[in-house]
Amino acid sequence: MKKEWGGRNGACFQEEGLMSIGAASDGSVPSAAPSNTARFSCPPLHTASNGSAPAVAGLLAEASSGASELPADQRTFKRRLVDPSVHREAPPLARHLPTPSPPPMTDGLMVYLKNSCPDGVIPIRLDQEAKVFTEKTARCPVIVVDGLAILDKLYPPQISWVFGGQWREYMQRLNSILSGFNKCGIELVFIFDGMLGNTTSLSWESSARRKRANTERIYNWIRERGKEPEETAGLHELPSGLATFTMFALKNLGATVLSSIIDVDKEIANYCHRHHCFGILSDNPNFLLFASGFLFSISSLDFDRRRNSISTVAYSRGCLASKLGLDVPDLVLLASLCGIGLVPREKLLAFHENLTHCSNPPLDTVIPAVANYIQGLQCVPPRDVQYIADAIFPHDPHSQHLLFSSVNYFSLNDSGIVDEDMCPLKVLKPGSGGRFTRVDDPQSNDAGSNQQLNGRSHNAPSHRTKCPISNFNLPQSYLTKSPPPPATSCLSGERVSARVDRSILQLAKRRHIRVENTNFVYNVLVNATSLNDNCLEPPPPPADVATQAEPLASYASCYKRIRQRIYGLLYGVVHSPSSASTTVGRSCAAGAADGVCHAKKMRLLGNGGPGDSLMESAAGDDLTVGLNAVHEWLLTSDPAHPVPEVVEAAPLLGSAVAGETPPLTPPKLETLWLGRESQQSELKTKTLLQLMNCEHLISCIPELMANPKQIAFFCVLHHLCNWGAGGLKPFEVDAFIAQMACVTIHDSHSIKSLPTARIEGRAVQLAFLFVQGVRVCVDANCAVGWAVDNNLMMPWHFFDGKLFHCKYLQAHSGAAEDVLCEKRHNIVDEFLRIKKLVVRGTKFQSS
Repeated sequence: MKKEWGGRNGACFQEEGLMSIGAASDGSVPSAAPSNTARFSCPPLHTASNGSAPAVAGLLAEASSGASELPADQRTFKRRLVDPSVHREAPPLARHLPTPSPPPMTDGLMVYLKNSCPDGVIPIRLDQEAKVFTEKTARCPVIVVDGLAILDKLYPPQISWVFGGQWREYMQRLNSILSGFNKCGIELVFIFDGMLGNTTSLSWESSARRKRANTERIYNWIRERGKEPEETAGLHELPSGLATFTMFALKNLGATVLSSIIDVDKEIANYCHRHHCFGILSDNPNFLLFASGFLFSISSLDFDRRRNSISTVAYSRGCLASKLGLDVPDLVLLASLCGIGLVPREKLLAFHENLTHCSNPPLDTVIPAVANYIQGLQCVPPRDVQYIADAIFPHDPHSQHLLFSSVNYFSLNDSGIVDEDMCPLKVLKPGSGGRFTRVDDPQSNDAGSNQQLNGRSHNAPSHRTKCPISNFNLPQSYLTKSPPPPATSCLSGERVSARVDRSILQLAKRRHIRVENTNFVYNVLVNATSLNDNCLEPPPPPADVATQAEPLASYASCYKRIRQRIYGLLYGVVHSPSSASTTVGRSCAAGAADGVCHAKKMRLLGNGGPGDSLMESAAGDDLTVGLNAVHEWLLTSDPAHPVPEVVEAAPLLGSAVAGETPPLTPPKLETLWLGRESQQSELKTKTLLQLMNCEHLISCIPELMANPKQIAFFCVLHHLCNWGAGGLKPFEVDAFIAQMACVTIHDSHSIKSLPTARIEGRAVQLAFLFVQGVRVCVDANCAVGWAVDNNLMMPWHFFDGKLFHCKYLQAHSGAAEDVLCEKRHNIVDEFLRIKKLVVRGTKFQSS
């Protein structure tokens, strides 16, 4: 199989000996034909392509004389070698070049590859290929993993999901997967989508409708059958907060985990190219267009623990390009001109009809026709996008700009994560016993230099090497274009006010990249945006239908007060005792064309919960997104819920609790984040409790901190006990506490074998609501600068969905406390201790 290696000029590609399953690496070297630099005339748009492509430049000969006798999946395919002298480097991009928005998924190109170029989809064994890679380069093979895309593989339908998450079983699976890759000598780098700059109302509404419909089918299934949806029903939903918890879990298990600060697809491709990684693990077809190593399939990933092997399929860009008679870098232009980049197909329809001589041609007809057009282009200098744009869009500057943006998006550059310590290059040193050793300058290491890659010299490159800016020449007017004004949606990238403390922003960015904070904190500070697209809540009943039980509060309303307080802390919103309004001491992201996004406040702060009267503001006050308000994109079961909603930041009021606790002065973010840890520990804990609506627990801090693994449980359940209408019932509180007391005496196997007579929809929603609260609590912990280690707040320490469901059914049937505690005296004592703290100061205290 072929591998495209991005050279320093961005156009040089070399052959990699990627074996197919069972194939041996014989080290044979294909011979390269000299590159043909002849120019071809550009066919007029009204001239039909005769399908006769000119001679393809730089085709390689067959790898060996016996290669053609092998089966197709064990054959070394021919590929092209692009002469770097033919393609001139584009000038460096201006620093203020606006980052183009990501194009839609290039599914059409992936479908064409699978249907028309089956040799480009090659079954492989990653463990064998990693061994070959190490032998040839003396480097540890690093695979960059698309973090969000692999969640379905990490948490498959075989693990119960409807109960709220089998977190201990999930942790065991994560540990097993990482161990499997480590045994094969493969290092994984997980990159998760950390920015909200690509959300649009159209895509959000489409996703929201789909998820609401699936949630409604799930609850209908539970109501009609009383059991978990079967795997074949196609209703699988990931547990709440899975992405956030997985990031911390993987990092705690020793994996390298990063959070993106630009579009995640480009972040992954840039990272893979900059660090010369083995490849990318993803099913996102966009990676076909990035010249950044192999593309391995997640959906085809299979683990054989008996043979200690990992198999999948690899997608070959070179095979696709060869099939179309193009160079690999030309695939970017091909996708852009086929309407699967940023340029809409409607704008290219006339161009496609002229090429194919048919009305509204299908994509499988358009792709080879456009490839023939690209072969015949006469461009001086090579790959001059302005020349192509003038030919196709002679009087349409907007479409020309879209074409420039589409090509620029897939050009690798130095944007995104640049942190030398995040992926140290590891090489084999003589006498190391086969162990990889970190080197600061791999160029000077004998074992890492002068390696032969299929007979060609391949020096182990430094991970500090700058990657090429672009493979295409873009017009200077586009490169020097001033950045556009901030978008009203606050979702278009970094918009930071000069009044924000730069040390806080830099620290927030570093913690964000290294997954020391949740994505929530950095996005509120930088984008003034909060997003949650996970909703396992039943649809609201029709207004004319009477219900026996009072419905539970939605996630959006239940934790709104907490989110408002976190916004207030991050933005420095303080309460003025002489006025009902709020003042702002710090500003962040801007919103509208004038730099701010205003909204008229016509409601109370809060949501009707206890204490909201203290946060009442004068009607008519202006809300400014990024100053004292945030755009919330929250998926709820109610289609009438506004998205995005402008939500006001609330101050920490420091209200006294029954004379026990004096009012707290709202702390500054600089004090919490930059102060001495020993001096700020108690302040951080108090602030966390205040954010989580747990003022009654401030006097119990020593008892709470005796076991910091339980503090998130106490905060979330205490808040739910404080909730008014749509809150918990007494037996539900007992079910949560009994689950907490018993979770330590069960392992994942015993929990998996627990019988569940039936599944209750309300218990499913309660588990969802609780786990969402845990995620909010982790956000609050990050906002205060870590009152406790984030790893101690993860749900596998104190919650299991199926165990909770069993306790819920027992408590609902009237089981006594000793039965809930499995008739163990020590568990009963723990139950009573936890309950005393949880219900302190709530309506359940006397029950």
